[in-house]
Amino acid sequence: MNGPAMVDGAAFPRAHEGHSGWRIDQIGGLVPTPALAQAPHIVLRMAGTNDLTQNDNIPMAPQRLGAVLDKLFASAPDALRPTG
Repeated sequence: MNGPAMVDGAAFPRAHEGHSGWRIDQIGGLVPTPALAQAPHIVLRMAGTNDLTQNDNIPMAPQRLGAVLDKLFASAPDALRPTG
């Protein structure tokens, strides 16, 4: 899911990703590539909720998320990284 092509009548860049229902391990498979292949300026990550709702080894979720964040920080050190 890459969002709308238009926002308020203006073209919206399609160089972004969103994957509804994905768990941390699935998101981690995109980092560093293909997700960071275009050297993004902003990386908004929203991850972990689906691990909980899908009961995916909940005690290890923080470690899985930490590993993905480590890869993200190393691969896009200059990107703004707000957390959602």
